[in-house]
Amino acid sequence: MARPEEQVFVSLLLDENVAERLGTALRQYGYVAQSAREAGYKGRGDTELLEYVAGNRMAILSHNIADFAKLHEQWLLEGRQHHGIILTGTSELKPLLKKVLQLLDRLTAGELLNQRRFI
Repeated sequence: MARPEEQVFVSLLLDENVAERLGTALRQYGYVAQSAREAGYKGRGDTELLEYVAGNRMAILSHNIADFAKLHEQWLLEGRQHHGIILTGTSELKPLLKKVLQLLDRLTAGELLNQRRFI
């Protein structure tokens, strides 16, 4: 498997508060996208989700801005590495799909490493 800085495309896990239909739409555009349910992580805590995505070289997309912003800061202080936290207040499918596609089209997996982005 490619090292994080060599991995070109961002793989994405959708937190359970993000509509699963977004994952289907992203896959139609050729992106790797998985819902928390598909990963077997529905109902798990935010820390568990971040550990799962970090171990699988995936970024996470969530509406849970406050908790994941804190986790991002905590992981940086602890010297832990994650593969991106994407936070959004947008819940409507079409506008969210557009924002996510714009981000994924602009950034490589390496550029998202240890980053927190608001879209």
